[in-house]
Amino acid sequence: MDWLVFVPIFILGTILGSLLNVLIYRIPEGLSIFFPRSFCPNCRNTIPFYRNIPVLTYIFQVGKRNCCDGNIPVQYPIVELISGVIWGWSFSNFHLQEALFLSLLISLLLVIAWIDYQQMIIPLNMILASGLLVIIAMGFKILPLQESIIGSLVGPISFGGVLGLTYLVSKRQGMGTGDIQLSAVLGGWQGSINIILIFFIASILSLLSWFSISLFMGFDKDRALPFAPFLVLSSITIFLLEFYFRVNFLTFIIK
Repeated sequence: MDWLVFVPIFILGTILGSLLNVLIYRIPEGLSIFFPRSFCPNCRNTIPFYRNIPVLTYIFQVGKRNCCDGNIPVQYPIVELISGVIWGWSFSNFHLQEALFLSLLISLLLVIAWIDYQQMIIPLNMILASGLLVIIAMGFKILPLQESIIGSLVGPISFGGVLGLTYLVSKRQGMGTGDIQLSAVLGGWQGSINIILIFFIASILSLLSWFSISLFMGFDKDRALPFAPFLVLSSITIFLLEFYFRVNFLTFIIK
């Protein structure tokens, strides 16, 4: 890894992480992402720029709000740090176009996963933005056109089939339409074989999480878990496995 590239881009990424926190808070609330300026969600006072420094504000203020009583949610520095790592790592390992695409796409996926985790919804505008980004990547040949198109079809078809089968058996909807839409984006990014692997890994992780929660909170057959975080985590896992171990699952399975 080129640390001379990573460090400045990491800092830039944490700044952009502040914007991701804005999206995570404001989109479910139906608020403009541009106006007003950053404000405290508790007392609604405007936050001055010198108290809005990514990560450092949380550390220097020991996780406390300066404008009123209460704690700064730990989400804020976590998202900023994750964003910094995403941008720093991408630009340290890929050429400009691909690094920019990966950084933007994974950032949008982070917003989708976090909103679904908190609100159990997947905003359509975030799906459309990430889908448009995948289409642009196809146009610039960052992604293989044919395999991306097939993947974007395999995702919704396979997810929709499982959703329909689950409903016929249990009369319950196992996934939402947002998950199916997200599968089209992930399929376009990762391809036809990988989207199936992503779905399999995400299903295992969600099942393990459900049982773990049930052990501590009691078993409830109607307990629902957001699925987007598991899909996003699984897709990034598959991507990293292919990158670091130089394995292409599509070629591997065909062989």
